Amino acid sequence: MDAPAGVPENPSVRVFGGTGSGGRLSSSAVAARENGAARSADLGGLDVLTQGPRLSRVVLMTVLLGFAVVAVLTAREQGIGGDRLVVFLVLLAALLSLHVGWFVPRGRRLRTGPDVAAFAALGLLSFVPLAVFGLAWSGVAGFFGGVALLVLPARWRVLVAVLVPLATAAWYVGAGFAPDQTVYALISTVNVEAVVFGLSRLTQVVDAVVTARRRLTDAAVTEERLRIARDLHDLLGYSLSAITLKVELVSRLVAFDVPRSQAELGEVLAISREALSDVRAVTSRYRDLDLRRELDSARRVLEAGGVVVDVAHDEVDLPAPTTTTLATVVREGVTNVLRHSDARTCSLRLDVARRAGTVTLTILNDGAHPEGAEEDGHGGAGLRNLADRVRELGGALEAGRGTVEGSFRLSVVVPAA
Repeated sequence: MDAPAGVPENPSVRVFGGTGSGGRLSSSAVAARENGAARSADLGGLDVLTQGPRLSRVVLMTVLLGFAVVAVLTAREQGIGGDRLVVFLVLLAALLSLHVGWFVPRGRRLRTGPDVAAFAALGLLSFVPLAVFGLAWSGVAGFFGGVALLVLPARWRVLVAVLVPLATAAWYVGAGFAPDQTVYALISTVNVEAVVFGLSRLTQVVDAVVTARRRLTDAAVTEERLRIARDLHDLLGYSLSAITLKVELVSRLVAFDVPRSQAELGEVLAISREALSDVRAVTSRYRDLDLRRELDSARRVLEAGGVVVDVAHDEVDLPAPTTTTLATVVREGVTNVLRHSDARTCSLRLDVARRAGTVTLTILNDGAHPEGAEEDGHGGAGLRNLADRVRELGGALEAGRGTVEGSFRLSVVVPAA
């Protein structure tokens, strides 16, 4: 038995999920993308997606801890001990906690009152202790400069970052410190500024990269879901319409033409099996549709419904993506004729304009339901899906009433190569 009407031997639709005529996204695309992303983010055994944020924070905390140890050792060398050392430790811990707990995770400009208050508190903790601890507090002011580079507007950040070391050096000169001690304090402040800004921004950048990758993965999952929904609509809509038509035909024939009824039921069974194959193909792989076979199947389906069909097509060798898309248009167009019209005639024409390098497929039928023709080209989601597919090939789709009253016209123009 020939392939039943409306059902090609090789039925599943090629999936177009990306850009351009060759972009395709199979059911394994999401897993492939995720695996590819993980491999691209795997640097020397480091999975950036899962370990990057943690590692960046570990590096930041290690550097800050080292800075604290050096500061305490310097304080001891400067003869700071007893209660003064306790105060030194408390102030240093408060400064580091404010930096790590407030400014690093937020990574934002000063927009709220609490943000401004925290920045002011950091400034006080950076400069006021200089009057008490002198050289032991050298470089700490760099925290204020580093955070200024993170949170201040562009026109202020560089100015503040330059003024902080200069102000620190000026204070040391005014306090009577030796020139070499002043230079030491100046260089320490600049170094601390650079380290604080660099490591804090690194942590924020890693967080942003991980967030972006997760959003890309979510977008790939959403794209795959839309792809499956679109292809199920395009495939099953046609098959189910053919099944409905043939079952209705059998119900009319069974009383007086049993042999033909049995033949039609055999085709219904074959269509059902092919529909199952279509569903499996959507979620497992993609294959090409044969345009000529689809045109022949469309003729048989429409004729079984009592429609006079005229099929005309130029012989042309088209790329597989173009053939598959045009075959899908035939499927959806015929489905709409069956569902949304009381058609008595229908014509399907495939014309090739060789000079223009385009192919035009036109489906024209009479008996269109007025309400269906007014609702988004009486195809709804199906025509929107087709428009997406055609657009990916660089073509255009038009759907609407024909020039004759009660007619409906679906036309697709795509590049021939």
